Amino acid sequence: MVMRGGDVAGVLQRERPLGSAVVAALVLMCLLGTSLAAMAAPVAVRFVEGSAQTFLTLRSPTCQEIALGEFQQVPKGHTVQNQHVFRFKDGSVHDERAVFSQRDVFRLEQYHLHRHGPVFPVTIDASLRNDGNYSVKSRKKDKQEAVDEGHLDLPPDVYNGIVMTLLKNIPKGATETEYGAR
Repeated sequence: MVMRGGDVAGVLQRERPLGSAVVAALVLMCLLGTSLAAMAAPVAVRFVEGSAQTFLTLRSPTCQEIALGEFQQVPKGHTVQNQHVFRFKDGSVHDERAVFSQRDVFRLEQYHLHRHGPVFPVTIDASLRNDGNYSVKSRKKDKQEAVDEGHLDLPPDVYNGIVMTLLKNIPKGATETEYGAR
């Protein structure tokens, strides 16, 4: 799909008839990956993560500013919290947080995604813990909130929210069969 200047906001605002179960399923697919590939090898910690902060600007293909963002990474003992926040000009917010451990191998401990505002047709508040418990709350404009909670059997290689960290730690020459995407 080719997008022009004002198309980005239009695509994000376009509403589709999604039921709450479909929204929950889509969020969980985003959380856990979209295919059922064989389990990948855990990613060994080669470089211990420390504190980091950077400021981001989200732009349209015509370089118009859409949102300002911030990335923060804060270590606490053997865990690290990453947070990506984008604040859109219309007041919408995309807030994604991941807490991961970095003892020998990386392991996702907690994941949380919150999106709300006019740019998002569905408000979503989704969380996942490494014990497999999840909660997804969604609400379409002028509709009642739908809640989906449950438990999933998670493999040890669920890495949402920390992909860039993992890429730094994959050894040179590693193959896709060793580090496959779900």
